Amino acid sequence: MLLLVAVAPILGAASTLLIKIPEGQMPLYPGFLAGFLLYIGASHVLPEAHQEKSSIFTLVLTVLGAAFA
Repeated sequence: MLLLVAVAPILGAASTLLIKIPEGQMPLYPGFLAGFLLYIGASHVLPEAHQEKSSIFTLVLTVLGAAFA
């Protein structure tokens, strides 16, 4: 397993020599990454916040956070 963890970055860097991304698609990737990070936050952090202390205050802040995102 440790060998796989050590080799993965090298293979990832080498893959950039083989895979070319068109320049027109490059602006899509930051948006995709931001959406992915929002999903991770919503699926992991929010359930913990509601489980620990579920109150109307937590619900209101969750809705406000989603509105501003």
